[in-house]
Amino acid sequence: ALIENGVPVAGVVQRPTTGEVFAAADGQAFHQAPDGIETPLVGGTHYSEKDHVVVVGSRSHNTPEVDAFVADLQARGKTVDFISSGSSLKICLVASDQADVYPRFGPTMEWDTAAADAVARAAGRRVLAWPDLNPLAYNKPNLLNPFFIVE
Repeated sequence: ALIENGVPVAGVVQRPTTGEVFAAADGQAFHQAPDGIETPLVGGTHYSEKDHVVVVGSRSHNTPEVDAFVADLQARGKTVDFISSGSSLKICLVASDQADVYPRFGPTMEWDTAAADAVARAAGRRVLAWPDLNPLAYNKPNLLNPFFIVE
């Protein structure tokens, strides 16, 4: 990732098992499939406006807060599918509209998120500190991220 004034402005994330690449630069984001075909990434419908919500998370690092987030969605009448994926790939799944929301209510470091955050921002998605909903900031004195949500 390239960070300017605390904001990720360029980044590359590769899924080594498939060769897929998610990248962003100059305010543009794209997905490159294993066959080399590139698709621009643009934000989709916000999860709050959907009846069926795909939540991406981690089964091995799940927290009670994530369970409560999913339960709240269900209590509001939404059907929820939960899919698991690797760390920065979760952000890219939301950026590429393969998932609707990623609540991360557990510890991560800036190096875990910065490249994927650049992709998400360039794709029109938001990576917001939880619960204050301000964009994540980078190159802080303490490199530990706050809890966050990708939408």
